[in-house]
Amino acid sequence: MKYAHVTWEDSCGSDEIWDDDPDEIRPLTIESCGILLREHSDHILLTLSIDEGPKYDGLLAIPKSAIRKLEILTPE
Repeated sequence: MKYAHVTWEDSCGSDEIWDDDPDEIRPLTIESCGILLREHSDHILLTLSIDEGPKYDGLLAIPKSAIRKLEILTPE
């Protein structure tokens, strides 16, 4: 099992009917940590938890084009 720390760029939007300052809406840099479940050609798949099923909780697919840094964490 591999553990990963990922820094990635996420899109941002607004559901407001009237926005005062559209310049405040911009992509955000996100940091996520989790179990690196799969690595595909175009994205990685992280999960927070795996039970003995196995069943997965907290799945997150991150496009490789959005990844700014991928660090594989090793136990001390």
